[in-house]
Amino acid sequence: MGITESAPDIQSVAASTIALSDTELVLGTDHSPAYWHQNYLNSVLRSTSNILNQSASARNTETALLQIRDYFRWHLQQSNFPISGDSSFTNVPSRHMDLQIEKNAYDLTGVFTHAVDQLAKKVPRQPWTLINTGCDMARVVFQQQEQDLIRVLFLLFTDQRWYDFPDLRLHLLRFLASTAEQVLGSSHPLTVILRLLPTYNTLVDSAEPALKLMLDMVIERSDNISSDICRYQWALSDLLRMQKNFPAAADICQKLIRESSKANGYAHKTTRISMRRLGRIYYDLGLYNEAEKVLLEALSVGLSEHGPQQPDICDIYTCDRLGFVYLAKADYTRCEYYWNRALNWVQKRWPGDDLNAMAFSQQLEKVLILKRNGHTRIQGW
Repeated sequence: MGITESAPDIQSVAASTIALSDTELVLGTDHSPAYWHQNYLNSVLRSTSNILNQSASARNTETALLQIRDYFRWHLQQSNFPISGDSSFTNVPSRHMDLQIEKNAYDLTGVFTHAVDQLAKKVPRQPWTLINTGCDMARVVFQQQEQDLIRVLFLLFTDQRWYDFPDLRLHLLRFLASTAEQVLGSSHPLTVILRLLPTYNTLVDSAEPALKLMLDMVIERSDNISSDICRYQWALSDLLRMQKNFPAAADICQKLIRESSKANGYAHKTTRISMRRLGRIYYDLGLYNEAEKVLLEALSVGLSEHGPQQPDICDIYTCDRLGFVYLAKADYTRCEYYWNRALNWVQKRWPGDDLNAMAFSQQLEKVLILKRNGHTRIQGW
């Protein structure tokens, strides 16, 4: 298989891509003994505080993982419990504005994600409208208690988008914990988990072990390449990519491409989604030619299988990522082509998906400005 056999050396590229922060050393001069004594005391206090915080974080992480294990085990034991509709396996887009439609974890996280994107672009008013929409949806989401809720919440709030908005993330996590308590009660595992995540560094510390724990539990009861296993493998790969552990993230995707191709076929959605995620890893590493190759392959295979008149959600998101690849390569004509294609598919197949249509329209507006102005960069890109 060309995609995995000709893969670049991710380890060496990642090592050269990630810059190590330098340790800053500031030396004082001509200070009294009292000054140095106070400095020493401050240093001890900071060190003690860090140790206490690390200890509290470790305890909270352990408690969160135990709650996640028990809660997820309960879900897996419910033989007739509905699995949430991952957009990867349905023909319905994952993000909606209409509160009358079925509200699930993917709708909730999609609204919050789009809100943060709009905040980063300094769009007035709309981000807060989206955040209020997401907050209104939370109660119904917690009533449904979907199996995938914890997974998507971890991916939502560990996303790099939130790095510039830590206070907003903290506020939303506390709001979700409060809403879960109102809906489910203070002792419900989901409430306990959500109360722990905003404390100290519990969210970040527990994300990877939590996803690995849930993946192991799914593997115990599923086939080797079931859709459940793929979802948790993709989630782990996404998290590792966001942590800049690109080799481990790429390994997961390459393995899934091989296994899914063998079990389901090269054109199967699980194979193409894994290819798209591998393309995203290459993109983040600046390997734009490799990203272009794997994304074009995923799109070509999919359209050959079901035709350009019947694109699925994987085709749309693959076009979206191709647009970003060509944007990075300053090929604005191809960028416009793929984003236009994605927008047309969304409008024709899912006319009610205002959120995705809005996002593609905004991207197209900016790339048209770039085409007019040559190589001028736009703020936020």
